Amino acid sequence: RKIDNLDAYPLLEEISNLEKTILDLEKQEEWDEASQIANKALALQRNLNNNYRGTIHFDSNKLSDLKIKYASLRSRKYYEKIKELTSQGDFEYDKRRYSAASSLYLEALKVQEYVNANFISSPHASKEKIIEFTKKSESAASYEIGQDILSQSIILDESLRGRDEFRFNKTISILINLVDRMEGEFPLSIFNDEKAFDKIKYLYLMRNDIFFIQDKIYDKLLPLPKIEDILMFKTEINQALYAIIANVNPSRDLGNTKPAESVSWVEANRFCERLSHIMGYRVRLPQEYEYRE
Repeated sequence: RKIDNLDAYPLLEEISNLEKTILDLEKQEEWDEASQIANKALALQRNLNNNYRGTIHFDSNKLSDLKIKYASLRSRKYYEKIKELTSQGDFEYDKRRYSAASSLYLEALKVQEYVNANFISSPHASKEKIIEFTKKSESAASYEIGQDILSQSIILDESLRGRDEFRFNKTISILINLVDRMEGEFPLSIFNDEKAFDKIKYLYLMRNDIFFIQDKIYDKLLPLPKIEDILMFKTEINQALYAIIANVNPSRDLGNTKPAESVSWVEANRFCERLSHIMGYRVRLPQEYEYRE
């Protein structure tokens, strides 16, 4: 065993020298040459492990580390290319040149896919990066659509508050097409706002009943004594109104003019949220002191 240890020592020393050379080449950013040296060190360590298993120099962890190092160095130039493309994409995005930014992120995505496919054991392989670059590319490409949705949403709320049916119908038609396009073409865009899109879809679905519901609400709103800027519905919500807004009637004692009941706190707040969409104003459950007033 001592003889084997001594026989293996020159291999160990050569591997150590090669590792030092690799470090020097990495500092000089000579990735290709460094990967060739890493491949030599890997072959020597594999030889050492195969022929000197019983020695103190046998090291499966070192072999694994050298495999990773070799893969890392082989893929390093692609990693640097990805960094460069990402940096350029961020610059174009900051300059509001969104189409150019999207193209650069997409190019970075393709290079990352190549790294993932050809250098599986490399630390530069990353499924998360694929998702990240897809999001960046789609977000940049959909920026204008996202801004259109935002501006049209403001107009939508104004038309609801102003009870302008013509303007509402025009705006909701524009918005539903923009949302369909955003979700269809750019599903990973940061401008995919699920809550905002649910509101638009709900209003589109309810478009023929919106102003009928508004009339029913405004007819029964009263100001609160001593409390400014708040109006309260003067009766309990009947089942007909609850059902048309919530699309369900959980009441046990059925009757369109009877109060909606058997409604949970969560369901009541959901009803208020939908009514907020319809009115263009925030609608909430009253506080106890407001109810008493």
